[in-house]
Amino acid sequence: MKNKLLITGMAFVSLFALASCNGGGDDYSQLREVVLSDIEADYKTALGLFYDANDVDNTSVLLNEVSGTDFCKIYVSKNAKDSIFVYNYDLKTIFDAHGEKTKNITISAVSATNALYDAEKTAVITETFRDTSGVKNVLDGVSFYDGIYSNSAYNKQLDVSNAYNMYLENNQSNVYVAIVYMPVYMIHSINGQDKLRDYVLVPIYHEFTTNGGVSGVREIDLGNYLDASGKLIIKTPTDNA
Repeated sequence: MKNKLLITGMAFVSLFALASCNGGGDDYSQLREVVLSDIEADYKTALGLFYDANDVDNTSVLLNEVSGTDFCKIYVSKNAKDSIFVYNYDLKTIFDAHGEKTKNITISAVSATNALYDAEKTAVITETFRDTSGVKNVLDGVSFYDGIYSNSAYNKQLDVSNAYNMYLENNQSNVYVAIVYMPVYMIHSINGQDKLRDYVLVPIYHEFTTNGGVSGVREIDLGNYLDASGKLIIKTPTDNA
């Protein structure tokens, strides 16, 4: 299950800014959404999910300025530092199987609906890492602040040559890529009507380590929260009935 987050040899997806979230040929006739009331409280806590449609001002911070008739609003938790988590992925199996042929891996953002169009994927990344209003403005003081991505892509390629050297230097033992994710809540609106309401877990930083973890960041095994397609499993209260 965890391998769906890291795909060896995937081409880098370049990032470019859009004036809006709309893409030519995309079907916006139906609202795509994760129903917030369906998410179990323990599940929200584990993944740092925060958005409350009835109490937006107290639970979230808008990262970007909104203008025009076609726009995406990107929210982060008011307690952004508490919402982030780190997922440790062990590269040993990949290195054992492919050795020095493993040049790159790809990490991906994860959506609750798994239904974002390409333009929306670009928009969520553009706004999350915008210089003037992006994640660095809400994460001051975290241990990895200087390493937070200045830009990224929905699917981001990482060079693992240093990780492979660590693997060799440690007698082919475990080497992890520790990925810090930030949950954001995204609303895509066109002409006053919402077309998308979705949680997206966005990678904002990574490091290679032999023991896993990032200082000061709680650890979550993200693979336990995804289905076979890589979509977030939304656990509802009725699942435990």
